[in-house]
Amino acid sequence: MDTGWPIPLQRDRFGNIKPLLINVLQFFEYHDRWAARFHFNQLINKEEIFWDRDNPWSPVADVHIDKLCAWFEENYHISVTPEVMRRAVRIKTFENPSHIIMETLNALTWD
Repeated sequence: MDTGWPIPLQRDRFGNIKPLLINVLQFFEYHDRWAARFHFNQLINKEEIFWDRDNPWSPVADVHIDKLCAWFEENYHISVTPEVMRRAVRIKTFENPSHIIMETLNALTWD
């Protein structure tokens, strides 16, 4: 798989994608399925994931971590540990803080 992403994925000597934190972060940043799906909700002080339209912006739970691990296994045959996945989610949410009230107020045009 040649992603064309800015940083090449780390691979083993057989060309398999390694289950490393840096690789998971690459997927979260550049893969169409995961780009812009994580933020840190400053209002409730929680990491959140936009899983799908039926469950928008849910606090990250163990079930999400398990589903993310399963997605990597199913789609790319990468066995990412739950610990690595939690670290990747924590980093991505930290990079994307969100405060809905402040964002709404900042979007208003004041007289």
